[in-house]
Amino acid sequence: MAISDRSRVSGFTLIEMLVVMLIAGIAIALTSQALGQYQHAYARVVTSERGGREIRLSEAWFRQSVRGLYPTDPAKVPGLPISATKPGQFRGDADGFSGLTLSPVQGGQGVPTLQAWQVTRTAAGATLNLAESGSSIALVLPPARDLRLHYLDPQGKPHDQWPPRLGLSEQLPQAIVLELIPGDVRMPVQIVAAAVLGSRNPDDIPFEPSSD
Repeated sequence: MAISDRSRVSGFTLIEMLVVMLIAGIAIALTSQALGQYQHAYARVVTSERGGREIRLSEAWFRQSVRGLYPTDPAKVPGLPISATKPGQFRGDADGFSGLTLSPVQGGQGVPTLQAWQVTRTAAGATLNLAESGSSIALVLPPARDLRLHYLDPQGKPHDQWPPRLGLSEQLPQAIVLELIPGDVRMPVQIVAAAVLGSRNPDDIPFEPSSD
């Protein structure tokens, strides 16, 4: 066999090289596609996890603030803004509530702080906003078509406002329930509920006058 014949047998023809390059290109393309899908899936997981943490944090803020609601004679609390009628006293309806809490989101724990929670509705859905210490925070909650607040009395009966329209009531409700109404009627309604832990009426602190 001649030398030229051995070279042709041991080497690759142009067609064979093109086939190899084509296969390698397909393998690289498939690998890149799989990597891209993995990156997109990972990004979705990270975004979902971050959103879940933000939702849990927002729900914790709501519960924390409600548990710390504080009934008081506002005139005895220094530093509160002065208004014409009962500054700082708890008032609530289906769209929001305001009052004093000992568990503010941004302030020091145990310091009476005036808060205002307000439902904001847009074409995209409803959100819950917190105004406290001169700033406003939009809470991250599961997507909802509407949000409504309910106030429970000591018997567990819900009211759409507090104080209730009829009868005598304590200054603070027994608990507050945030209802999240989904856009899809097939989805269940979600609730975030918190009970007021302390006294629901101002406490009279008896004292004896000092004798000189």
